[in-house]
Amino acid sequence: MAVIQRFGIVSVARINAAISLVIGLVLSVLWILFTGVTGVARGIDGGAIGSAAMHGAGGLVVIIFVTIVYAVVGFIAGALVALLYNVAAGWFGGIEMDLAD
Repeated sequence: MAVIQRFGIVSVARINAAISLVIGLVLSVLWILFTGVTGVARGIDGGAIGSAAMHGAGGLVVIIFVTIVYAVVGFIAGALVALLYNVAAGWFGGIEMDLAD
């Protein structure tokens, strides 16, 4: 049995940021697609038409902003979790793992 005694805080934070960045990108694209569909439906129902370029630019800003925010929050959360794990592992021992050759 191998025991994980401590995690590198920055390495865990980087990996978590990368994963969160991808999740943020996917969710923001899905959000834009969903709001675009509902926007078209509102236009068909007599809502304001003619602001497609404005919605497109706004959608790009949302995708960039949400993706960056997810990555930053993911980095902070990853660092915090790694730090807390290291403290807890010092008190109670690390996680035991059975590793194959």
